[in-house]
Amino acid sequence: MGIFSDRLENAIKNNYIKIYYQPVVRTLSGKLCGFVALARWDDPEFGIIGPDLFIPELEQNKIIHKLDCYVIDEICRNYKVQSENGFSMVPVSFNLSRLDFTLCDIFSFIEDTIKKYNVPRDLFIIEITETMLQKDDYHINR
Repeated sequence: MGIFSDRLENAIKNNYIKIYYQPVVRTLSGKLCGFVALARWDDPEFGIIGPDLFIPELEQNKIIHKLDCYVIDEICRNYKVQSENGFSMVPVSFNLSRLDFTLCDIFSFIEDTIKKYNVPRDLFIIEITETMLQKDDYHINR
Protein backbone atom coordinates (compact mmCIF):
# COMPACT_ATOMS: atom_id res chain seq x y z
CA MET A 1 0.00 0.00 0.00
CA GLY A 2 2.58 2.56 1.10
CA ILE A 3 4.77 3.46 4.03
CA PHE A 4 2.16 5.62 5.79
CA SER A 5 -0.82 3.46 4.93
CA ASP A 6 0.95 0.41 6.30
CA ARG A 7 1.78 2.23 9.54
CA LEU A 8 -1.44 4.15 10.16
CA GLU A 9 -3.12 1.65 12.50
CA ASN A 10 0.01 1.42 14.62
CA ALA A 11 0.43 5.21 14.62
CA ILE A 12 -3.13 5.67 15.86
CA LYS A 13 -2.81 2.91 18.45
CA ASN A 14 0.45 4.36 19.82
CA ASN A 15 -0.60 8.03 19.61
CA TYR A 16 2.03 8.92 17.03
CA ILE A 17 -0.58 11.15 15.40
CA LYS A 18 -0.56 14.38 17.39
CA ILE A 19 -3.18 17.11 17.26
CA TYR A 20 -1.78 20.63 17.40
CA TYR A 21 -4.12 23.54 17.97
CA GLN A 22 -3.34 26.67 15.99
CA PRO A 23 -5.01 29.69 17.60
CA VAL A 24 -7.39 31.88 15.62
CA VAL A 25 -7.18 35.44 16.93
CA ARG A 26 -9.40 38.41 16.04
CA THR A 27 -7.20 41.08 14.52
CA LEU A 28 -8.95 44.10 15.97
CA SER A 29 -9.45 42.85 19.51
CA GLY A 30 -6.54 40.43 19.77
CA LYS A 31 -8.90 37.94 21.44
CA LEU A 32 -8.81 34.21 20.89
CA CYS A 33 -11.92 33.13 18.98
CA GLY A 34 -11.07 29.55 18.08
CA PHE A 35 -8.52 26.97 17.06
CA VAL A 36 -7.65 25.01 13.95
CA ALA A 37 -6.82 21.36 14.68
CA LEU A 38 -3.77 20.19 12.73
CA ALA A 39 -2.66 16.56 12.53
CA ARG A 40 1.06 15.82 12.60
CA TRP A 41 2.63 12.38 12.60
CA ASP A 42 5.43 12.03 15.16
CA ASP A 43 7.02 8.78 14.01
CA PRO A 44 9.75 7.26 16.22
CA GLU A 45 11.73 6.32 13.09
CA PHE A 46 11.12 9.30 10.78
CA GLY A 47 10.40 12.14 13.23
CA ILE A 48 7.70 14.76 12.62
CA ILE A 49 5.94 14.18 9.30
CA GLY A 50 3.78 16.91 7.79
CA PRO A 51 0.33 16.20 6.38
CA ASP A 52 1.51 17.00 2.86
CA LEU A 53 3.38 13.69 2.95
CA PHE A 54 0.91 11.29 4.54
CA ILE A 55 -2.56 12.62 3.66
CA PRO A 56 -2.31 12.14 -0.13
CA GLU A 57 -1.24 8.52 0.38
CA LEU A 58 -4.03 7.85 2.88
CA GLU A 59 -6.54 9.34 0.44
CA GLN A 60 -5.13 7.35 -2.46
CA ASN A 61 -5.40 4.13 -0.47
CA LYS A 62 -8.86 5.09 0.76
CA ILE A 63 -8.09 4.94 4.47
CA ILE A 64 -8.14 8.68 5.20
CA HIS A 65 -11.36 8.24 7.17
CA LYS A 66 -9.42 6.35 9.85
CA LEU A 67 -7.19 9.37 10.41
CA ASP A 68 -10.09 11.83 10.31
CA CYS A 69 -12.13 9.79 12.80
CA TYR A 70 -9.12 9.63 15.11
CA VAL A 71 -8.71 13.43 14.88
CA ILE A 72 -12.39 13.99 15.68
CA ASP A 73 -12.17 11.66 18.67
CA GLU A 74 -9.04 13.40 19.95
CA ILE A 75 -10.60 16.85 19.59
CA CYS A 76 -13.63 15.71 21.60
CA ARG A 77 -11.52 13.96 24.20
CA ASN A 78 -9.38 17.10 24.62
CA TYR A 79 -12.51 19.24 24.93
CA LYS A 80 -13.81 17.03 27.71
CA VAL A 81 -10.52 17.24 29.63
CA GLN A 82 -10.31 21.02 29.19
CA SER A 83 -13.93 21.50 30.20
CA GLU A 84 -13.55 19.31 33.29
CA ASN A 85 -10.55 21.43 34.30
CA GLY A 86 -12.59 24.64 34.10
CA PHE A 87 -11.10 26.11 30.93
CA SER A 88 -13.33 28.25 28.72
CA MET A 89 -14.14 26.65 25.40
CA VAL A 90 -13.83 28.11 21.90
CA PRO A 91 -14.72 26.50 18.56
CA VAL A 92 -12.26 24.18 16.83
CA SER A 93 -12.19 23.76 13.08
CA PHE A 94 -10.93 20.59 11.47
CA ASN A 95 -10.68 19.19 7.97
CA LEU A 96 -12.57 16.29 6.51
CA SER A 97 -11.55 14.62 3.30
CA ARG A 98 -14.15 14.38 0.55
CA LEU A 99 -13.63 10.62 0.79
CA ASP A 100 -14.92 10.53 4.37
CA PHE A 101 -18.42 10.92 2.96
CA THR A 102 -18.15 7.69 0.95
CA LEU A 103 -15.77 5.59 3.07
CA CYS A 104 -17.77 5.82 6.29
CA ASP A 105 -20.83 7.41 7.81
CA ILE A 106 -18.89 10.45 8.98
CA PHE A 107 -21.97 12.32 10.18
CA SER A 108 -23.00 9.48 12.48
CA PHE A 109 -19.43 9.15 13.72
CA ILE A 110 -19.27 12.86 14.58
CA GLU A 111 -22.67 12.75 16.27
CA ASP A 112 -21.78 9.64 18.31
CA THR A 113 -18.42 11.10 19.34
CA ILE A 114 -19.96 14.43 20.37
CA LYS A 115 -22.46 12.54 22.54
CA LYS A 116 -19.77 10.24 23.97
CA TYR A 117 -17.74 13.21 25.25
CA ASN A 118 -20.72 15.54 25.84
CA VAL A 119 -19.34 18.30 23.60
CA PRO A 120 -21.62 21.07 22.28
CA ARG A 121 -22.06 20.92 18.50
CA ASP A 122 -21.46 24.64 18.13
CA LEU A 123 -17.84 24.12 19.13
CA PHE A 124 -17.08 22.38 15.81
CA ILE A 125 -16.34 23.97 12.48
CA ILE A 126 -16.06 21.39 9.73
CA GLU A 127 -13.99 22.22 6.67
CA ILE A 128 -13.66 20.11 3.54
CA THR A 129 -10.13 19.72 2.20
CA GLU A 130 -9.24 21.39 -1.06
CA THR A 131 -9.09 18.05 -2.87
CA MET A 132 -12.89 18.01 -2.74
CA LEU A 133 -12.93 21.20 -4.78
CA GLN A 134 -10.35 19.93 -7.23
CA LYS A 135 -12.19 16.67 -7.85
CA ASP A 136 -15.65 18.18 -8.15
CA ASP A 137 -15.14 21.20 -10.41
CA TYR A 138 -18.48 20.61 -12.12
CA HIS A 139 -20.50 21.65 -9.07
CA ILE A 140 -18.34 24.69 -8.37
CA ASN A 141 -18.46 26.07 -11.91
CA ARG A 142 -22.25 25.92 -12.22
